[in-house]
Amino acid sequence: MMFDNYNLDAAGARDEMQTPKYDFSTYSSAQLTFDVAYRQYDNQYSDTLAVLVSTDCGQTFTQVYLKGGSTLSTVAGTYTANTFVPSGNTQWRNESVSLNAYAGQGNVMVVFQNRGRYGQALYVDNINITGTAAGAPPTALFTSSATKCSGTAIQFTDGSTGSPTSWAWS
Repeated sequence: MMFDNYNLDAAGARDEMQTPKYDFSTYSSAQLTFDVAYRQYDNQYSDTLAVLVSTDCGQTFTQVYLKGGSTLSTVAGTYTANTFVPSGNTQWRNESVSLNAYAGQGNVMVVFQNRGRYGQALYVDNINITGTAAGAPPTALFTSSATKCSGTAIQFTDGSTGSPTSWAWS
């Protein structure tokens, strides 16, 4: 996607691209990654990209990412000659945003918000939302040998489910 802040003087206006609602209810963690390309026009005309998340169908939003100006820029220096168009992989940067705060929730919506200041073109590509499925917690199940006498060894058999990775005995 491209926000054309160079040719559109919408200073103060905000353009948005909104994802459909996602269901994170079975996730134990979630992450957003995307590629961005931007070259700042100058210090006066500088644009900003924000990423917002809603869990109530867009009634309210929480900002999870905000970069603008030289911090957002993926190319050194300013560019005022005409509309910036990234010319190769070196002019893109991959961004990663934790969405762990939304793991376990349904109706998660992500919004990419352009805050244009009549600066330069801003590009976003390769948007990916990934998550780790929450597994059921392990259930302990141990059996022991029939003979339980003081001073004799007892053999325990682990029949636990859910793939435990550690055990603590007391």
